[in-house]
Amino acid sequence: MTCNYFQQAAWLFQHVRDNYSGLDLTSDLNEDILTFKYYVMLAQAQECVLEKSIQDKRTQTTNAKVASQIANFYKLALTNSDKDNFKNNVDPTISKEMKNVCLLKMNFYSSLANYFMSFASVDQSKYGEAIGLIQQSEIKLQECLKIKLATKDYHETLKYTIELIQLK
Repeated sequence: MTCNYFQQAAWLFQHVRDNYSGLDLTSDLNEDILTFKYYVMLAQAQECVLEKSIQDKRTQTTNAKVASQIANFYKLALTNSDKDNFKNNVDPTISKEMKNVCLLKMNFYSSLANYFMSFASVDQSKYGEAIGLIQQSEIKLQECLKIKLATKDYHETLKYTIELIQLK
């Protein structure tokens, strides 16, 4: 259900961007900000899909693909946040925090994608590849720990995730 709301919000941001961009709207409705919000909403929708996929015990390859798509959506949001219309209309402190959250989530879900793919590699008896994927997963999680956010709650989650991956 939550996934649907995120998807509907993404559609709304896209619709406003595509159909009302020529109008003199408020600064928070410019094309770059709407595109940023669009990608964040799609990423959050896919986060819900991944959570459900894990709960339903879908294949590790499926989970890896969804996690990879989430990371890609956050990457697209980050790319869009570097555009002038975004920079000129979002408070620098808020912009930095939003970028850091996107960077954190991009690295986190990239790490999960590698982690899930390592299971597929083990199933195919590609042990060297699996080890490489686990190492890449750990590197991405270490990058997450370097990101400074206003809230520190995520550090314990990341440390726990690192421990789980190291146990594999």
